[in-house]
Amino acid sequence: MLKIPSEDRRALVLLLSLEEESKTGLLAQLSNLNPALSTEDLADQLEDSLPGLNRRSLLEICRVIVVLYRVRSALEEKEDDFARNIWSSLDLVDREGVEKKGVTADVAVDFLKEILSCSSTIRLISKASDLLSFHEKVYLKSRIITDARPVYREDEPVTEAPIGTLLINMLNINYLDGDRKRKDVFFALEPRDLAELKGQIERAEKKNKSLEKTLEVANLKSFNPTRSRQDESSRD
Repeated sequence: MLKIPSEDRRALVLLLSLEEESKTGLLAQLSNLNPALSTEDLADQLEDSLPGLNRRSLLEICRVIVVLYRVRSALEEKEDDFARNIWSSLDLVDREGVEKKGVTADVAVDFLKEILSCSSTIRLISKASDLLSFHEKVYLKSRIITDARPVYREDEPVTEAPIGTLLINMLNINYLDGDRKRKDVFFALEPRDLAELKGQIERAEKKNKSLEKTLEVANLKSFNPTRSRQDESSRD
């Protein structure tokens, strides 16, 4: 039996409780997806098939679908066995909540099996996500706080006016460590450091665009997300 986190249980209940028309539309859309690594990008493609859901619920469903593919692949279970494993691993309250919507256990398991077998793109997305996060540290978000610190003469009391200021920029990077825990690291940057960092970023962007053109000519799909990770960080 699997230990399913509470946020994934909630998303699974939402998914399994969808109306039949929404389930049919979702399965059809899942089989015709464009590559998308971020939850936001995936939600943009699926929102027409799930018109009755608010954006937050849609994001939760998209996230848990990718999680299902990743976990099944890691466990190397058949779709049928994994679908039954997921259903039996839900809390009794969750299963009863789904059944109150008129969805029997067999119907729920069959729907999970269809989800797990209908999208080769999701299968590729889950593999690409693993590759993207297969690092000791994975960037999530960042911010820079700018501060002006006064400089005083050593031989004068601090009650006198400062002789100047020193501009300090504090770069905060939020990341996932090897244990998938969120952590922060801070760097003090001078204005010249910002210019150097900006130059490195601009150079990396140019190299990315050059490689993207090469991949496009070779007719290779890009699995990089088109949005930032704000949808992930906003769940805090």
